[in-house]
Amino acid sequence: MASCRLYGINPFEYLKDVFTRLPAAKITEVESFTPAEWAKRRV
Repeated sequence: MASCRLYGINPFEYLKDVFTRLPAAKITEVESFTPAEWAKRRV
């Protein structure tokens, strides 16, 4: 949650999106779920 605040991310939106997409994600995509990478993709 501290990382979400650091990047100006709504924690609920972040967790909802990550938990929805994570089960179908490939191992090579896991890095894109960090708050920093997630914030870059939301811009």
